[in-house]
Amino acid sequence: MPSDQYLDCLQKFLASSLPKSLFVAHPNDVAKPSFMLPPEWETWWDWAASTPEPWVELLSYYVGQRPCSNIPSSLSQLIDNVKVLQLTRSQGLPPVPAGDGSQSHEIQYANTDTGRQAPRQGMSPKKQHEVSAMTAHITQVLRTSSALKGAHHVVDIGAGQGYLSWNLRALGMHVLALDSSAIQANGAERRRSYGKVSGGQGSLTYKIAKVTPNSLLQSVDEWITALSPTAELHPPSVVFVALHACGSLTADILRTSVSAMRGSNGEKHGWTLKAAFVVGCCYNMMEEKDFTLYSDVARGDCPLSPSHLQLAAQVPSTWLDHKAQAAFALRKVSWRALLEVATTESDSTNGCLTEKRRLGRVNNALYQRWDQFLRMSLEKMHKIPIPGMELFPEKLVRLEKQLSTLHTLRCLLGPCVESFIIWDRYTWLKEVSECGTYFEVHLLNLFDQSQASGRNILIDIISN
Repeated sequence: MPSDQYLDCLQKFLASSLPKSLFVAHPNDVAKPSFMLPPEWETWWDWAASTPEPWVELLSYYVGQRPCSNIPSSLSQLIDNVKVLQLTRSQGLPPVPAGDGSQSHEIQYANTDTGRQAPRQGMSPKKQHEVSAMTAHITQVLRTSSALKGAHHVVDIGAGQGYLSWNLRALGMHVLALDSSAIQANGAERRRSYGKVSGGQGSLTYKIAKVTPNSLLQSVDEWITALSPTAELHPPSVVFVALHACGSLTADILRTSVSAMRGSNGEKHGWTLKAAFVVGCCYNMMEEKDFTLYSDVARGDCPLSPSHLQLAAQVPSTWLDHKAQAAFALRKVSWRALLEVATTESDSTNGCLTEKRRLGRVNNALYQRWDQFLRMSLEKMHKIPIPGMELFPEKLVRLEKQLSTLHTLRCLLGPCVESFIIWDRYTWLKEVSECGTYFEVHLLNLFDQSQASGRNILIDIISN
């Protein structure tokens, strides 16, 4: 379907009654005795309480392992809509609306084994997978794109420990590694002592700077001037890369890239931006101005709230592959919410009011036994437990299953929220490219979500 039509479908679905009721109801609020059950929940609330593992039933239907006959029709319809509207996330293929059934794309995925791996010292397998995949893709595009012929300068934005920067330097690139954290940059510098990069004629420069559109351009100007004194006569081609640019940093990079490629800011630089490869993350850190970007969506009723952005990072498709970990995560959410029953009822039952304190971080070991968790939590919050609550009565057994179902449903909406954010960025880029006059835009599922971050969609912007 057309991009703007897809965005409209996502927007209407996320703003419809059942999804909207799920977004506004946090488990902690639902557990309070004063909570009024939304009418949209009446068809499944009792089902959740009486089903042994309701969250497993939902996820099994979501991933195609069980028929919808095991769950209420309102929930099967909700999941059907999610499955149709979410972007496909198969590694090496472009993300498209799942209901389209189309998987064609100009850029194909490259083997992640480039022959020059990032240093393994201190790097997790997850990070290794991400860095290898990003390196392989950039290498392929540099070799095959005529627009990037002669591009030997790369700016790694939000470079962190410099793993990707190291790999790009090994390819013979001149790399500017930018990061706002001195701790991260110093750690990257220390890694130089682990061994020299083999091959290549490039260089690696670290710079600590809070990245904004202005500071990004200024940092590149200074770097190019120091590296290439004759840049004004022969402006070098530059490529931006960002592996998991947090929150609004992604939007800043996209805006800066568009401005540089279109020459719309009127400024002249001693370099030419030829491409940007960006993977975003941390949607909860986005500023309000950075959603939406596409003009037609901005004129509409945007349904995204902080709750939406928090849930956008969820990858429920992998939960059953790690069932024990998923069950434990649901227990943590549910048990923390169940404290609302104890604290609220203890206040009213005992006729005393006490200062409310946040629970904060709790050692995972305490989630093994409810009585220990309850005792420690209420002491930490300066509350008095209701007699008998430490035995986890039937009331709490039922409510725990309802809360775990609620949280699962909220997380099942997450992929649609992320799809909305990604497709808004993609559609906006297509709009400002003026039908490819200035640049081409592509999306690619770069990582395997089961091995790496759920944030696996790469945005390619390649200058014409």
